[in-house]
Amino acid sequence: MSRTPPIPAADVEERLSRELNVWLCTVRRDGSPHLTPVWFVYLSATFWVGCESRSVKARNVLADPRVSVALEGGNAPVVAEGAAQ
Repeated sequence: MSRTPPIPAADVEERLSRELNVWLCTVRRDGSPHLTPVWFVYLSATFWVGCESRSVKARNVLADPRVSVALEGGNAPVVAEGAAQ
């Protein structure tokens, strides 16, 4: 199986500045993933996502801050992992 060549950093930055949605994956209490598309802003190397405090994703993050985000479009994947606050 061949690996997809890495996307140049400038291309990633450009996509992050223009795309509106990102897929956010949080972890449920039972350890299963909760995946949702959300609006986002990428600023100063941080993904900013708004949600209601009672939402499933907010409750998940309070219990376990591990998250992944992925831009839409499978032809040139951009995925990031980290801890939400």
